Amino acid sequence: MDITRMVGSLAVGYELGQTDTESLVLLFAYLLQHGALWKLPAHYRRTADSLMAQGYIDYEGNVLRV
Repeated sequence: MDITRMVGSLAVGYELGQTDTESLVLLFAYLLQHGALWKLPAHYRRTADSLMAQGYIDYEGNVLRV
């Protein structure tokens, strides 16, 4: 599976509330690293903020823990 399909699949899972923590962290790390987060609805940014506050990812999209 290529990266675009994987990210798309993870995003659909996120939207449906069917994403485990590891997948959620990897999705949001990718979105931050590639600047895509800022083009998405505000609830994506709020989720990213929450993941950062909990110490899962940093502001550059680096995974700190899973």
